[in-house]
Amino acid sequence: MTFTSTRLVILFHRQSLSLDSGRLKILAWCSMRYVGLAAASCGFDVVAIEPFAMNQALVEASSCANGFHNKIKLIKSGLDTVARTCSLYQVPHVNIGDTHSVCSTSVDGEEMKRNFESEGYKKLGTTETTTLDELYRTKALGTRKFDILKIDVEGFESRVLLGGNAFFGSELAPASILIEMTSPTQKTATGRGGDTLVMIRSMLEAYGYTHAATHNLHGDGFVRAIDG
Repeated sequence: MTFTSTRLVILFHRQSLSLDSGRLKILAWCSMRYVGLAAASCGFDVVAIEPFAMNQALVEASSCANGFHNKIKLIKSGLDTVARTCSLYQVPHVNIGDTHSVCSTSVDGEEMKRNFESEGYKKLGTTETTTLDELYRTKALGTRKFDILKIDVEGFESRVLLGGNAFFGSELAPASILIEMTSPTQKTATGRGGDTLVMIRSMLEAYGYTHAATHNLHGDGFVRAIDG
């Protein structure tokens, strides 16, 4: 199925896990500050993982101003397959807060840095990354299971998922996962990091999730999952 727009939100669900009959618990990472605040405003518990200092300050200020400080736990880090230091780049006056990561141990890190700088990107800060498994091991995510995991990392989903083997097999594993990707078609849906919807679906199937639906943000709502 081809879309006229390029912004997709993909839903995955794990049939063996059900939504909590009590209050929902949501894990949101990267560019999902609105989702976390909106969930907190409805009384849900939220763990937000945010790598960019400016966005961290905005989450804290918004939580304080709206009385959400007991509903939102903010983890000031990025997620990856390993712990490492990453530089955060952005065109300073475009899509403010939506940074691109260039990591110290990345093989193509220097090339990415040169490309970003040639296109007008500026280094706005750094972040230390961690993994979902490390956050689970240290109990930074709490002890109650998540109902929803929302990921918006534009093509770097595999790095988040590969860092969460123990997490996705644990008692905290979410019943549903929402991922945002960009493409005119579902089969080529991807992001800046190059991961495709087909690749991510295969990874999540290994954890017991199925591709339930895709939503075109500028189209007519959810459509059925792709075949093959």
